[in-house]
Amino acid sequence: MADSPRLGRTARVLRLVHTGIGGGELACLAYLWLCALTRRRDRYLAVAVAVLGGEGVALLAAGSCPFGILQRRAGDDVAMFELWFGPRAARLAVPSFSCLAIGGLALLVSRPVATRSSEARTASRTAHVEVSSPAPRTGAAGRGPRARPGTSSV
Repeated sequence: MADSPRLGRTARVLRLVHTGIGGGELACLAYLWLCALTRRRDRYLAVAVAVLGGEGVALLAAGSCPFGILQRRAGDDVAMFELWFGPRAARLAVPSFSCLAIGGLALLVSRPVATRSSEARTASRTAHVEVSSPAPRTGAAGRGPRARPGTSSV
């Protein structure tokens, strides 16, 4: 960002916002891979997949990053990935991240959900309950202790 002072205020704000969005999308990509490798499924994964899917649709519809188009209109001709990686590596950024996203989705779909099954959770709870002291037994109507055979309760 050496040329930031020459940029107008709007271009600088757009660059900052674009960088934040890009960082968030990279976090979504990392979370996608984390979930694919650990077989985790949760609502954050759904959000990450939706964000990455939305970015993919936007890239296909606009032909390039729509936010980059706004930045160029504001006078910022340096693409975000050029700021991050330099001009040579920036050309490979979108294809590389796209392949990573598709690969992560493929791995996610191909691996079943990891289940610390409900049976295992129930067994661990049951083992805990069995260790605790037993509850007092009650009679058939639930009123007081059960009468011993051959004795009168009245």
